[in-house]
Amino acid sequence: MIGYAVDQDQGSMLYVLPTDMLAKDISKGRFRSFIRNCEALRAKFDFERSEIQRLYFPGMEIAFVGANSPSQLASRPVRYVFYDEADKFPLRAGDDADPFKLAAERTKTYYRRKEVEVSSPTYDSGHIWRSWLEADVRKRYFVPCPHCNEMFVMRMKNIKWPEDMNALPTSARLKRVSEEAWCECPHCRGSIFDKHKHMMLRAGGWRSVEYDKNAEDWIMVPQKIARPRHVAYNLSTIYSPWKRFGDVAKEFLESKDRPEKLMNFVNGWLGEPWVNQAARMRSDVVLEHQLNYERGTVPDGALMLTAAVDVQKDHFWWSIYAWGEGMTSWLIDFGGGPGICETWADIEAVLEREYQRISTGETFRVFFSLIDSGFRTEEVYEFCLEHPGLTCPSKGLDETSAKGIPYRIGVIDKMRYTDLKLFLLDTGFYKDFVYGRLARPAGERGSLNVFAGCSRQFADQLCSEHKITEYDRKGRPKELYKPIMSGVDNHLLDCAVGSFAAAEIAGVRTLRADEDE
Repeated sequence: MIGYAVDQDQGSMLYVLPTDMLAKDISKGRFRSFIRNCEALRAKFDFERSEIQRLYFPGMEIAFVGANSPSQLASRPVRYVFYDEADKFPLRAGDDADPFKLAAERTKTYYRRKEVEVSSPTYDSGHIWRSWLEADVRKRYFVPCPHCNEMFVMRMKNIKWPEDMNALPTSARLKRVSEEAWCECPHCRGSIFDKHKHMMLRAGGWRSVEYDKNAEDWIMVPQKIARPRHVAYNLSTIYSPWKRFGDVAKEFLESKDRPEKLMNFVNGWLGEPWVNQAARMRSDVVLEHQLNYERGTVPDGALMLTAAVDVQKDHFWWSIYAWGEGMTSWLIDFGGGPGICETWADIEAVLEREYQRISTGETFRVFFSLIDSGFRTEEVYEFCLEHPGLTCPSKGLDETSAKGIPYRIGVIDKMRYTDLKLFLLDTGFYKDFVYGRLARPAGERGSLNVFAGCSRQFADQLCSEHKITEYDRKGRPKELYKPIMSGVDNHLLDCAVGSFAAAEIAGVRTLRADEDE
């Protein structure tokens, strides 16, 4: 961008880096090397007039300054300001205002001015991520799938690797992952390999995106502003022509259990902000709640089974919990995902299945279940009509509309569904409930327990969110749950919320072991 300005659209320029020392190093090293290797710039460069931190070209000069130097930031009017590694700037430039405002003041005399901020993000409260969220238009790079030609954004959740390598030694496991990882198309589930990447990058393009709360992701939308003043772009290392999908997968596996390395991976590789991990429920806590009972069996003390189904575009996730006195719960079974649970017949089989208590031979079936109606709503309603008493549709409420009521009955605005009850859930309340039960020792009254050999996948999804505090425009605090890291699935957490709500609706709090079942 700087080279283009020098060659095609001259104007005085300020290039701002976090410190004056770094500005000097960039000017002497990387930038002068760039000039020497570009004939168009080399022919225009004034070698005699140029200084270490001030470079001259016909009709313009470029000043390299540090964000910690207020005198240099405020010393000259400029048409262009380039901020590099903006998230690492000091909060204040000496005793003056913040460096962004000081530098921006220098552009006021120019009508055709431009400010460019470039940085890996650090925290979600950092300058570059706030700038992304406040932009008039936000864009991400969409690429076509080589199999179905549908456009999508390559994300960490699309990177897959063989699941049969968990028993291998760490070094062998990482080597195999780095060599065999691939990218999965979110539309057709086709496997995309490194050989496809260059073609996809050439055929891709920047598209406007907005955050969809229901999908909990950034989705493509038509650009609503014809001439935006503030445009933001976001790109991850997954797109790099010099990095394989396996390199990304290997780096993630090496980083995921060490917060300091994981932060670098999230910031530097994924181009996403790191959120405060102080409140994070680690998946290890879930695995510490394993008890000695087998998957698919009902442990002693359990009196009732409930279930929940999370409906996705072309597949389902589900979980079944057993309940005893004092809201003690046991995970009985879970499943889902593309290729595993794709039809309503699969869900019907799950809900109609019998589960046995090994010690007595008793059999249990799901007493009540909730099915999320956010996706494929009409299909959910039809399925619930066909299974009256066993299941009902549900819908989560956000923190502002929940109003502290765990659940309430909503209205379905269609005459044919008047016999259905739609349960509206305060998802924040039930996530508090889930994490609160994990804080109790395994096996204790009121605890949440899982079967022996429970997978890391379940534990990671159950702990995929944490509570943070945000402030509205009037400075009032509001607590809400956010994903710990973008791209991590939370379907089984949603299933836990639905199953716990189903238990409350079914009256689990009143269960007593001496009552007839």
